[in-house]
Amino acid sequence: MVDSRDMLPIERLKFAFYLVIAYIYFSLLELKRRGRNYVFPPNPRILVIPILTRIGDMVCATPVFRSIKERFPEGQLSVVCGKKILDVIRKNPCINEIININDMRFKGFWGRGRFFFFINQKKYDVVISLSNNPFNNLAAAFSAAPISIKTTHYPRTRAEKMSDWFNSVRIEYKDGTRIVDHYKKLLAPLGVDDFNNIKEVQRTSAGDIRAMQLIASVCAYRQGFLIGISISTGNSVKEWGDGKFLDLVKALDRLQGIQRFLIIGSKSDKDRIDAFVKIAGASCVAVTDFSLEEIPSLIASLDLFIAADTGLIHVADALNIPLIDIIGPVDPCEQAPAGPQRVIIAPDNVEPSVFAMKRQGVISKQKKAVDATSVAAVANAATALLGQKNMDEKTTYQYSAIL
Repeated sequence: MVDSRDMLPIERLKFAFYLVIAYIYFSLLELKRRGRNYVFPPNPRILVIPILTRIGDMVCATPVFRSIKERFPEGQLSVVCGKKILDVIRKNPCINEIININDMRFKGFWGRGRFFFFINQKKYDVVISLSNNPFNNLAAAFSAAPISIKTTHYPRTRAEKMSDWFNSVRIEYKDGTRIVDHYKKLLAPLGVDDFNNIKEVQRTSAGDIRAMQLIASVCAYRQGFLIGISISTGNSVKEWGDGKFLDLVKALDRLQGIQRFLIIGSKSDKDRIDAFVKIAGASCVAVTDFSLEEIPSLIASLDLFIAADTGLIHVADALNIPLIDIIGPVDPCEQAPAGPQRVIIAPDNVEPSVFAMKRQGVISKQKKAVDATSVAAVANAATALLGQKNMDEKTTYQYSAIL
């Protein structure tokens, strides 16, 4: 997830500066604590630091929030989050406070210090770091929390070696482990035995209205399947390619019962998606004006969602929408959706090269994984899922392998 070897020079300087201060502060704190017995309160104040900038990682962290709240219903749960993905958890009922790490007061060289001072004033009982980010170690030190639980991953970077010891509990993540199983281990020291392994995203009434209005505008009346497709991932090494998605749409267009394809993306994807829809034809509709807070309502209206391994795949998973994850170079064992009506399309005879915490493989290997995923494999998976949905809803459409 995080590799301090990739830090920019200013980030290295910032880390080194605050590390020195943390050494001094933490040492004095330990002297002050010596001889005192800490009593864990029944309603603790808990801070969780997940991956701050990626939609999928944040959705995958929501079982942690639910499990903590069920164990400590009267406790106070705070979650640190990046500004761009705040809407993913803004309505989460398990979270008492969301701390925007990109708030103006936390920006810049001294802003990081203001953030550390801010969490220190909160008097947390527990700090939990879901990733191996070395900056989280500094947060643990400055928070002065009696219990700090940290993810470690080997081989550790120099920054981690110098700062992991600020945490009272360190739990190793082993490559190939389901991330959710690792999260369960992180919560075990708090007595969280009943881990609620269910992803969550919240729909809003405003989002539901917008989704209904959009569907009404593109379908005079609902008489067939709506398929959502995301052609962009925000990470070039995961992208399947617009050409393959065009071939997929052409193949699926021959199926009876499909009413529309919604090509979903952000405002930054607008030109790309508009060009795609122009080539793909009238069955495709561009959707690039839904906010992150409104997107769950739109995806909840779909019969099937298809994308490369991106954040919206996990949104669809949380909403229990049938999905196809074109996983490409990503290790399918670690964080991919699992369960009925979740189809993971992995390339044949290509080892994964993108991982949850392990350093990424070479670009050529990542591209090979993407290129090895065929349109036929995705189209036939879609055929099977729509056929099952057809049977479940007792409609009359007929499906068979199409490629």
